[in-house]
Amino acid sequence: MDYPQKILLILGAIGDTLMFTPTIEALHKAYPKAKVDALVFFGGSGAVLEKNEAISEIFVVPFLNQSKWQSLRSIKSIRRNRYDLSLLAIPDYRKEYHILAWLLGANKRLAHIYKSGYYKEMAFLETDLERMDYSAHNIENNLNLLNLLDIDWRKFVDLEKVRYTLNLKDEWKKEAEEYLKKFETLNSKYETNPKSQILNHKPKFKIGIHPGSTISPAALMRRWDPRRFAAVADHLIEKENAQVFIFAGPEEVDVGKKVQTL
Repeated sequence: MDYPQKILLILGAIGDTLMFTPTIEALHKAYPKAKVDALVFFGGSGAVLEKNEAISEIFVVPFLNQSKWQSLRSIKSIRRNRYDLSLLAIPDYRKEYHILAWLLGANKRLAHIYKSGYYKEMAFLETDLERMDYSAHNIENNLNLLNLLDIDWRKFVDLEKVRYTLNLKDEWKKEAEEYLKKFETLNSKYETNPKSQILNHKPKFKIGIHPGSTISPAALMRRWDPRRFAAVADHLIEKENAQVFIFAGPEEVDVGKKVQTL
């Protein structure tokens, strides 16, 4: 295709967005003058991209938490940008994603084709489809979308050394540092834990555990059992002298508390 002037990335949850950052890097190097915008479904995904120099504008549209009419108004507003190209990141199987990409109206729309779903999941709404490689990591499969643009992404990204791009605001870092200062000693739960071998020692390192996920039915089914998170936390504390923090969003407080008390 001709050099695209306006590109729209359609991204899901935080992890999916992070795994797409190597593709953003390669796309930016291939098309350095293009305006690249991102549509994300969650505020956390927007935060991942907020300091990414390759992204011009971020649209946060919480499709799961608003009415269809609100969603259609958001789509109509974004569509006015008249994008030359859109890329639909993994997970891009379900028909809702393909309908969304079609409604956004980019001239060229890229996504993956799976073993099934061309008709049932309406993948035919895309203009170009890259076959999903089930033996490859999602990072590589996302990068493979660039094959449809005749971009040799291996010139820009080395899979052996690939890293996510996550640039945080200075104020976020400062806030985190101030928060962590409150926990210079071990969490009270483990100070009285009879299994612990390290009660009187300063933690060797800090580690965060996030036992939640998005609230879609598929994501909830894939969640790891809280007992397993608790077992990992106990091992890190008792055997590795770690200080463990459990992170949970507003909709994950219950599962976070469950991990803490197990």
